[in-house]
This record gives sequence, C-alpha cells and structure tokens, in this order.
Amino acid sequence: MPSPTEIALKEFRARGWQCKVVERWNAFARIRQDVWGGDILACHPDAGVALIQVSTIAHIPERERKCREIPEVHVWLAAGGQFFLAGVQKKKPRGYRIEVTEIRTQEIGKPETRITVERIPSISSKQD
Repeated sequence: MPSPTEIALKEFRARGWQCKVVERWNAFARIRQDVWGGDILACHPDAGVALIQVSTIAHIPERERKCREIPEVHVWLAAGGQFFLAGVQKKKPRGYRIEVTEIRTQEIGKPETRITVERIPSISSKQD
C-alpha cells in the first residue's frame, strides 16, 4: 500500500508540479526531519514554488496548527512561496481521496502575518 507521501507525489506530478521529497529519517536522533514543516519541495512553471506537508485527512488540523507555529513558514510565505497541506484518505472499495488546503499570507511584511485557509475541491484517483 503506498504511503500518503507517495500518493501526494503522484497527484501533484499529474498536475504538472516537479516534486522532491525533503523529509528524511534521522537515525541518530530517531525522528523524521522535514524542511520548515514541508515534506515535499515542489515547483510549477505557472504556479511558482511550494512546500507541501502531507498527512492523513484526519490529522490535517493538527498539522495546520503546527505549521502556523513555525517561524520559517511565515518567512517562506512572505518571500512568495506557497505552502500546501495535503491530506490523503483511503476510500472504499479502491482508490484514494486527496484534499489539498492552501495556506497563504494576506499581509506580507508585517510581524503578525495573517494566514487564511482556502479549500480546494477533493480529487479522486484510483490506486494503481
């Protein structure tokens, strides 16, 4: 069974994004380490650059809260980068549903950068 990250990679690549997994297992510290809350670094010729945090749909609110607390995420957004939360959920009888939430700044350059959440419609894809 593919991991949520593998499913998200496939879905974003199908949309024309060039993606690279930047989350790694640190055996010494025994933890997973990502880049400023993102598991995937992606770029798109029309949409720019993005960091993508991948999780199950059930854990998206928790991941969103954590990502909002990371100072580097606010710097990334202020610099023009995008940040996506991608939630994956297994659907019956086959296939997966991916729900993508975009986080973006509304007031760039202010210490209290406001971030709004905008839902993008779910995408259904069959498991290969």
